[in-house]
Amino acid sequence: MFWQGVQERLGFDPSRTLFIDDSQAVLDTAANSGIGGVLAITRPDSRRPARSVERHASVEALRQLV
Repeated sequence: MFWQGVQERLGFDPSRTLFIDDSQAVLDTAANSGIGGVLAITRPDSRRPARSVERHASVEALRQLV
């Protein structure tokens, strides 16, 4: 329901959308709702070690995407 509401309000194509988050549960929900790309951030806090991500592609920090 959340992603459907966001899509209706913003008018984006879910299959062509990349969603990035540090929560595997949130990424699972996005993927199950039709978001075409989900990417996990394994180190959202630079003062803490990177976390393990099992179910999604991941990067340690957004700077790796640039």
